[in-house]
Amino acid sequence: MLPGSLGVPMIVWMFRLAAITGLTVLATCAHDAVQPAAGQEGRETAATEATPAPRFDPSVVRPEGAVASARRLLDAGDASAARRTSEAALAGATAETRGRLRWLAADAAEAAGDPAGAARHLRALGASQHPLAPWAALRAARLGTDAGLSADEVVALVEPRLAEDAPYRDEARLLHARALADAGAWDRAEPLLRALVEEAGPHSGAASAAIPLADHLAESGDLARREEAIRLYTRVATRGPKATVGVSARSKAEALRARLPPERRPALAPTLDDRIAEAEAYERSVLHREAEEAWGALAADLTGDPERRCHARLQQGRAMARRRARRQAAPLLEAVAAECSDPDVKAIARYGAARAHTQLDAVDEALALYAALVAEAPDHRLADDAVYRSARLHRGRGDDAAFVAAMESMLERFPHGDMRGEALFELGFHHREKGNHAAALRVFESALAAGLGEDEEDTRGRFAYWRARSLLELGRRDEAIRAFTELATDWPLAYYAQQAWRRLERLDREAAAEVRSRLGAATEPEPLTFPWRAELDTPAFARTRELLTVGAMDAAGQELDHAGFLGAGADPDARWLAAALFHRAGALPQSARLVRRELDTFRRIAPVGRGRSLWRLAYPRAFAPLIEEHAEARSVPASFVRAVAREESSFDPRAVSWAHAYGLVQVILPTARRYGRDLDVPIDANTLRRPEVNLAVGTRLMAALRSKYDFQPGLVPAAYNAGGGAVDRWLRTNADGDFDEYVERIPYDETRRYTRRVLQSWGIYSWLDEQRLPELPLGMGPEVRTEGSR
Repeated sequence: MLPGSLGVPMIVWMFRLAAITGLTVLATCAHDAVQPAAGQEGRETAATEATPAPRFDPSVVRPEGAVASARRLLDAGDASAARRTSEAALAGATAETRGRLRWLAADAAEAAGDPAGAARHLRALGASQHPLAPWAALRAARLGTDAGLSADEVVALVEPRLAEDAPYRDEARLLHARALADAGAWDRAEPLLRALVEEAGPHSGAASAAIPLADHLAESGDLARREEAIRLYTRVATRGPKATVGVSARSKAEALRARLPPERRPALAPTLDDRIAEAEAYERSVLHREAEEAWGALAADLTGDPERRCHARLQQGRAMARRRARRQAAPLLEAVAAECSDPDVKAIARYGAARAHTQLDAVDEALALYAALVAEAPDHRLADDAVYRSARLHRGRGDDAAFVAAMESMLERFPHGDMRGEALFELGFHHREKGNHAAALRVFESALAAGLGEDEEDTRGRFAYWRARSLLELGRRDEAIRAFTELATDWPLAYYAQQAWRRLERLDREAAAEVRSRLGAATEPEPLTFPWRAELDTPAFARTRELLTVGAMDAAGQELDHAGFLGAGADPDARWLAAALFHRAGALPQSARLVRRELDTFRRIAPVGRGRSLWRLAYPRAFAPLIEEHAEARSVPASFVRAVAREESSFDPRAVSWAHAYGLVQVILPTARRYGRDLDVPIDANTLRRPEVNLAVGTRLMAALRSKYDFQPGLVPAAYNAGGGAVDRWLRTNADGDFDEYVERIPYDETRRYTRRVLQSWGIYSWLDEQRLPELPLGMGPEVRTEGSR
């Protein structure tokens, strides 16, 4: 039967052959496998060797030849050279490669400001049978008049895509409707644009469809159509109030409203739903002051609607707290709790007010609010949180008895609460700090039996580790050694497993050597391949493969999601395959985020054989050798720099945090300017997105922190996250004991978790790259030094 005779295009068959070629076929054998019956062994072996099960190699998306050269030049910002390289290679290329080169030539032309040149390549590609053709046609249509295309030409590009079951269908519908509008075919364009707006949902401005429709309606002599235009402008303005399109839409709405008859103007003001959507848009954009003002204005106008007014005041108070105006937030939230009747609003308001009072060191007020919350709403989702935080406040003021009583009360009253794991850990650790190791052991063992408190990657093995430490303190050395060994085996390379291994190095070198042997020798990971699956034989996956090869990662992600490789319905093997595809295509941020968000089972597998390949996929040697070069220049371990980059940005050089930290290792501008004074480039938000600049600045900061905390390098992640001043304050009150205890006592939740994650990643990179763990003293050093003691 010929390829294509079952409805599968020839290019898909070509893709399958290319993906299978050169595979290492993986098989697993067991010593006690059932043996074939006499006389069958030879026949079965021959059959197996003749027809091995096909497997897919994700390396097929790795670009080669001129395609790889053009992509490298584009990544380096040399669009002219990328275009020359792509176009020069077109003549002798195969049909498959020619399509990729045209895509990249279009990328280069766009980057160089030549949309017409880009459109020529895209239209040629769009007219072919190449898997990239649909996406190329849409790209050409997007360029539209900028590329000199007429509306009719745009319509012709997108109309064939309207009926296709593909992730680009909705964009094709939008481009089609807008092109019809540009062509003056409003009888066809209007209903299409309205449908797109309605489908977008109430929280979306749907500006791409709403604005051209509103602009058209605004020119009408019909009052009802002009009023519809105002409503559309208002929708866009309130769903994106700070976006350029939103600001423009607000201006247009106000101008058009001013031309209405005076008696119609009030009815065309933003509706209550519009104003709520605007306030929520400010919240999503982390614009706390604007959100506070929007919710406050709503509350002032809702005197006749007590339920909605309560909600608005609650959100106003929460916005105040988020912008750290806690002295104003606390009394407002208390008033909401006292005056509103909705139990959920009351509980949330009391909890928020208590948190604000805590930040203001008003402990009595916070305790009273937590107690009122639990008394009034004992079944509320925040009730166990309230008791947990009350316990911590008691501990903070030195009332150990009240702390223990509150924690035990929480565990008894809320047996299924989401804070149960944290409460058990803090209670057990408290007993340990007080020298009651038998009580600590009982708590840790009860938590282990219940499987609690280890949901995050940095807490894997936490109770097992502190159980082993408790056994050691109780003189049960052999049991402790077994417990440390089991932990290091059960959670290979987890933060607590690394700590356990360090303990074993002191306690029992033979046990430590056993752990080392289970982690495997320093070998290159075997090629990571996957069982062939039906989705790989579809036109959709052929498109995915080509998009990844040319670096169109966002479109590739849409295709993978549409095909079921991502999301809640995807099986683990599909997700691993997607992560491997992103990785092989050079999309490290997408791969890293996918592994972190959706794949975790590999942490139970030793980094040996296929397991090592999975660990390497999760912890890639990103930005080599650039990281090595900057690390060596500042005498900072490359494994540490790479660990910070993984945890800070998932290897995304364009990343920007809510705190305005930039680039691979997330540096804020004041710090970057301090450590980048003598660099040959200006330090600003744009240059910090360049990996070489970001790493030059970041490694200088890391080197300075390593020098300051040379007695315990494990302190560097905490200082990098919270600042050296914070670490120095903690050292003045928290320098006794061992380093593992210090980490648990870090008072900032975010910094404590960040410290464990970076130390974990540092250890993993050290093992995968150097076959050893970083050298970290178990203690805090002979003399803990802070700014005040130097």
